[in-house]
Amino acid sequence: MQDNRLTADLKETLYSSTDRLHGYGQFIEESRYTREFHLCLDPKPVDISSFFRNLVSKLATLECPVSIILHKQTQVATFCADPIRLEQLFVDWAYYILSGNKDTVNQIKTLHLYILDTAIEYSLNKEGFTKTLPALSFVLTPNLAQPIIEGIYKDSLDELHYVAPKDVHELYKHTMFRIVTAHYGCCNFMEGDQCISIKGSVTQGGYSIPIKGSVTQPIDLMEIRDDIMNKIPQEPCYPIAQTAASLAQEKALEEFLVQENLLTRPIIQEAIQFMKLCHGDQVRASGEPYYIHPMAVVELLLEETNDPYAIIAALLHDVIEDSKVSIAYIQSKYGQRVADIVATVTHMGASFWKKKLSKSESEAHLRQFKDLAAVQVKLADRLHNVLTLKYRPKEKQIKVAQGLSS
Repeated sequence: MQDNRLTADLKETLYSSTDRLHGYGQFIEESRYTREFHLCLDPKPVDISSFFRNLVSKLATLECPVSIILHKQTQVATFCADPIRLEQLFVDWAYYILSGNKDTVNQIKTLHLYILDTAIEYSLNKEGFTKTLPALSFVLTPNLAQPIIEGIYKDSLDELHYVAPKDVHELYKHTMFRIVTAHYGCCNFMEGDQCISIKGSVTQGGYSIPIKGSVTQPIDLMEIRDDIMNKIPQEPCYPIAQTAASLAQEKALEEFLVQENLLTRPIIQEAIQFMKLCHGDQVRASGEPYYIHPMAVVELLLEETNDPYAIIAALLHDVIEDSKVSIAYIQSKYGQRVADIVATVTHMGASFWKKKLSKSESEAHLRQFKDLAAVQVKLADRLHNVLTLKYRPKEKQIKVAQGLSS
């Protein structure tokens, strides 16, 4: 019997090590994404007509000046994008077309910009949960012929692989990729037609726009691309918001978990320190250090379960939303099950390209997951938020109460 137990322990150790190694491999790949694709955005409302007029002037100043004709086939008049990045995109796009046609570069005098309605389907988790959002398709081409686009494009953000540009032509292409992916957009190159069709998402910018209500007004940009993506990727760092009370709560939780033989002291201390570094100087509405919330969630969770994986996941359940830490990094440190629980509880899709979920989408995501620990962590999280609701503005209190009653 003891031999069987040793065999089971060995298998679990090997399985856990494989989990972490796989997560570390994903994290290394994400580090390459960070270096090669990441861009911060400064999104603002962009009026298509005004932007087009500025673009006409900009393209007229190129070394080989070209004119541009707008073919606007959408009711959308205003969208949100980083206007500086957007201008760079179209200038590089023009250079890309011209640099790819050395024999006819002097013959290309006019470019056509088509703007059409489309949509993007985003993959939110590995179980096949998706989110479809209205979008715009931009096509810049020297050809007058009407471009043919699809009604829905599947996002390929998680399938990007960096290839070093071999020449100036490819460098323009890479720069455009960076701008489009920063806006959570999709790219489709049609080399034979000397044009690139760029579809984007609903986000803070550029190549797609969610169309809700009035088509003349920009709408909330936080539907898919969370503002956390505007942070420069880096290791979690100081300063850390902490008080005598939070340190006492931290010590009490550590002692309890050790005394109950739920986790070893080094594991607890490392997880708490990592969580504190991720939340940094963030504070709650009460003015207390934010990291008291994950610890309180653990305390509530312990009334229902002693599952050590759930405990670690509860400590880390908000780091995805509040820092640049990814699910892959959590998996590399704590294994697949902890990473899966955190990915299920958070309002973000589980990838480097953090995709924000609405309340209803988050709940649907949670219902798909078969691990009871994810539900327990989520309920403990909600309970603590309700218990501390008095510190929130009255409008927020009403909104949370309505959400609980629905």
